[in-house]
Amino acid sequence: MVIRGSLVRLRPRDWSDTDFYADRVETPEGLGPYMPEPTTDRAEVAREWSTPSLMEGLLGRKFYVAETLDGRRVGHVEHYVTQPHGQTEIGYAVVPEERGKDYCTEAVRLLVGHIFGSLRVERIQASTDVRNTASIRVLEKNGFKLEGTLRHFALNRGEWTDYHRYSILHGEWENRTT
Repeated sequence: MVIRGSLVRLRPRDWSDTDFYADRVETPEGLGPYMPEPTTDRAEVAREWSTPSLMEGLLGRKFYVAETLDGRRVGHVEHYVTQPHGQTEIGYAVVPEERGKDYCTEAVRLLVGHIFGSLRVERIQASTDVRNTASIRVLEKNGFKLEGTLRHFALNRGEWTDYHRYSILHGEWENRTT
């Protein structure tokens, strides 16, 4: 299944995406300064990306590759169930040279629309480093609301960092004006 937008399309990951993910996304440069550095080497990242994981099996974690309409891979989005009470968590990343082109904003919009349209989910949530203004903009442009700050949420390159928790409810998504 492919989810199409005007800038990007999302498709389920496959074996051909292993090198892209290991070499372009799950690297210190790919993750950017607001995510902890990868803790595994390239071979481990490639092995995890190319085989079904415990997260996918038990939690329903789904990865989608974000591509431009001409087929260039620019990042990924993902979602997984966080509670049995109708909520899911999303994550996203765009390779450095493709940031600032609205690919991520559209990829998140497509993913959220897909989740609300196909799953029995009342709430979608996301967390981001409080310093990551680009990620905050992606969430806010898609109608997510700030719920609060998680203090010392992640150890990022030797420093404890705070994260903002955002969410959007099913009714808010249906009633949005953008």
